[in-house]
Amino acid sequence: MTVTEMANYALKKQDYEKATSKQGSSDSDGNQSISDLERSYRNAEATGGDRWLCGWNPDVEPKHIVPISKDIEDLVKHQIRERYLKEQGGSSFEKVHSYNEKYKAYAKTRNGPERMSVLYTIEELKFSEMDKIMGYIKSKVPGWHHPKPFDPAIVQEYINQEEGKDNKDINISV
Repeated sequence: MTVTEMANYALKKQDYEKATSKQGSSDSDGNQSISDLERSYRNAEATGGDRWLCGWNPDVEPKHIVPISKDIEDLVKHQIRERYLKEQGGSSFEKVHSYNEKYKAYAKTRNGPERMSVLYTIEELKFSEMDKIMGYIKSKVPGWHHPKPFDPAIVQEYINQEEGKDNKDINISV
């Protein structure tokens, strides 16, 4: 069954509203109602969602760390570093949303069951980078804790130090 067929079926059966009756019982017209799980699949597919990115999908593999591209890894680090450098660790909804859309688009390039693990890996990378930055700030400003303000020069120093490490790993032979 294609996504379009599922959407048409869901619209025709009006399965968008959760049935008030219990699973397996009949509605007022005598039609058999569908299970909540089946309804949630139909709703996700019919509204353009990706069932592999939904936590309630039983076919999704348990979340685990998977390899991601260097570009996405750099984008995640850039996002977190920019938040601490320019916004003291905070961020606007628009910026977070735009980055999340990029991460979802990347996840959709991967095999279906692996997509949640890709997003999980990205989240773990975000937490790791935030922990490193906050640890660096605490080493320079004893007693600091989030959300206390700090000098952005400390974060810039951390970024320069980390970029130096990244550049040392690159061997360019002429």
